Amino acid sequence: MSTTLTDAARAMFTEPIVASFTTVNADGSLQTTPTWIDIEGDTVLVNTMTGRRKARNVSARSNVGVMLVDPANPFRVVSLAGKVVGLVEEGAGDHIDALTQRYMGLDKHPFDHPDEGVRVMIRIEPEHIYVQPS
Repeated sequence: MSTTLTDAARAMFTEPIVASFTTVNADGSLQTTPTWIDIEGDTVLVNTMTGRRKARNVSARSNVGVMLVDPANPFRVVSLAGKVVGLVEEGAGDHIDALTQRYMGLDKHPFDHPDEGVRVMIRIEPEHIYVQPS
């Protein structure tokens, strides 16, 4: 395993592949959510609302897992374990709109629910990365 994203891994993060994002619940059990995913440099980004479980979980426990599997080729995989290094509100609205364009072909994100808090980007530093094919 590596701690650096390869060019092949980077490419997968820019495609409309829905990732599995795993966080740790208060009781130590795992919670996995399908989510849109992105990268900025070597930092992995997940966009969410502060009232959702994944944001609450990472605010208390920073260990996370991310896995992308190419739906056209299930042997093309990126799997990583990392630490959350921040929840950033600034730019999160523009970021979700960019992800909406990538994943849905729409200019604006249609699913915000103000009762779920504030939109944030979860910033993740990978610690262990597995890429197939290597």
